Amino acid sequence: MTVSKNRVIRVLITRPSPQAEELAACLAGEGIESTVLPMVKITPLPFASTPLPDLSVYDKVVAVSAPAVHLALKWAPANIGKPLWFTLGPATAAVLAAHNVMVYSPKSEATSEGLLRLPGLQYVQQEKILLLKGEGGRTLLECTLRQRKASVTALSLYTRCSPDYSAEQVRGKVLFPPINAIVVTSVEVLDNLVSYMSLAGLTSVMHAFVLVPSGRVARSARQRGFTKVINCEGASHRVMTEALLSLADRLRHDL
Repeated sequence: MTVSKNRVIRVLITRPSPQAEELAACLAGEGIESTVLPMVKITPLPFASTPLPDLSVYDKVVAVSAPAVHLALKWAPANIGKPLWFTLGPATAAVLAAHNVMVYSPKSEATSEGLLRLPGLQYVQQEKILLLKGEGGRTLLECTLRQRKASVTALSLYTRCSPDYSAEQVRGKVLFPPINAIVVTSVEVLDNLVSYMSLAGLTSVMHAFVLVPSGRVARSARQRGFTKVINCEGASHRVMTEALLSLADRLRHDL
């Protein structure tokens, strides 16, 4: 029964691997059909294959993404649990908590702004903070923590780039069968998506429902011409799955 009633939507998942495949599995469990087409490729930097710096010298560690957390767990020293950890989302926080790490994350707003509103990052004068991130990413966090007089060490663990797809690959994912909802988790993902949709001549995608994690990404989606933008106020698999179930319910009632 669940499988048939949720077939009113077919979702294009554009977040990076392996999070894209994990979300697809969650949706399949709810009877929602999806296809995976990551719009950002994550590549660990060469030095990320060596242990992280001694964490005992830091008061706090801020990991800005799931890839940052997974690489940290892979290469962190034994004293990973000494500093307090902060992450953007509850799902990523749960991964760290499973390793007996004390971790804090925003309850709803999984953004840099939400992270900076946490009490533990408000008063950080003279504290030593290690920021684990992707190359070039999350400048707001670094700049704001420095403005709050923290001593910030920013360590880039991976690069992000646009994947290499042909127009035929993109059309195959989007049109057969056609999608009517898209999960977009960042402005970078959004821009790569728009570029590929233009390359493949898929302007009709602009009328699909676009599910985003924050007001900032929602504004960017509308500015780029998407007409049905849903701000889920979070990017976790649970949040996105619940939003898509709600959308499926809406669409069934509109039939």
